[in-house]
Amino acid sequence: MQLANKVALVTGGSSGIGRETAKLFASEGAKVAIADIDTAGGLSLLEEIKHSGGDVMFDTCDVSNESEVKDWITNVVNQWQSIDILVANAGILAIGPVEEASNLDWDKVLGINVKGYAFCAKYTIFSL
Repeated sequence: MQLANKVALVTGGSSGIGRETAKLFASEGAKVAIADIDTAGGLSLLEEIKHSGGDVMFDTCDVSNESEVKDWITNVVNQWQSIDILVANAGILAIGPVEEASNLDWDKVLGINVKGYAFCAKYTIFSL
């Protein structure tokens, strides 16, 4: 097991690439902390990984919200005392003509795709 006893954070872990990354890390022995706004998908993955014998936790977290990211990472450190890997995978795509994009559309995309990555990196680094 290449990741035995490592602690891995995965944002956007309830589906797609994030979900498969979390499952792979758990299968390689990592303790996996998953964050996503999709609570049902996150809890489903939590049960799937636990059923396979993995060590996992899930928190509903909007990565564009700095205090939610800080709380999530604090929970992880409180449970496992370290962080070794950060996969800041959460992201969204706005589809449509640029001239139709509103300020709210831009705020949402930049909040998740830019600020979300920065908040995750910031609080991971500060937790070490």
